[in-house]
Formats: sequence, C-alpha cells, structure tokens
Amino acid sequence: PMFFARRELRYPEASPFEGIKQHELFRKKVLLVDDTLVHGWTKSRVIQKIREWGGEIDACFVIFDRQQGGEEELATQGVKLYSLTNREAALSTKIPKEISFLTDREYEEVTSYFNNPAEWHRCRGLTFTPINPD
Repeated sequence: PMFFARRELRYPEASPFEGIKQHELFRKKVLLVDDTLVHGWTKSRVIQKIREWGGEIDACFVIFDRQQGGEEELATQGVKLYSLTNREAALSTKIPKEISFLTDREYEEVTSYFNNPAEWHRCRGLTFTPINPD
C-alpha cells in the first residue's frame, strides 16, 4: 500500500500517516519516496516513526539529491539513498552548453551559493539563518 507522512499532527491522537493503519504497516518493508533531499532531517523523523509503527525501512528514493548532507544523515539511520539525479550531475561541466538550461552567470550563482551559503547571502545584503534539525 501507499501512504503519506503528515507534516504535523492536528491533534494528539492523530495518525502520523495518511492511508495506512498501524497494524497494516507492522512488519512491512517500506521504500520512502520523495522529490528532493536536502539535509535529510525530515526524512529521518519519518523513518523513525515508520520503525516505531513496526515498519521495516532501509532505502529511500528521491528524484533530486541536493547533496547537502542528506545521504549521510540517512546513513546514520541505516537507510541507503537512491536518487534519479543530483546537484553534481545537474551542474556538471560535461553537459554541452547547447543543451544546458543554465547560462554561465546562473551557473556561477548556483555554485557560489552551494560553496558558501552564508557568504552568498551576505554579498547580496540578505539575512542568512542557518537551519537546525529541530
């Protein structure tokens, strides 16, 4: 069966999942699927809840891995990451300019951001607020 993890519980007795009951998840193998992986903190919370409900999970599939520590975070949970593509591939200099979606200027902006987000924000007069897993 397919089910969704809720972002937050609307009331204390609410289920953390939509589309499955706890007894249906017990001893079932689960593949966590999502569109993007950044730091992996949200996925770690979902993995923990799946395991609390008795589900077995050791793999996660995402369309795009931003390569910002998510794979390492999942590994601490014993979960292997599979991705369709990632930031390194999307920004590869091996992609011919004729088919690239980024101009040289956009490429520099994106790589500058990922190399040092705090400095990228500072240079533009923007506030940078580091995020934490909690």
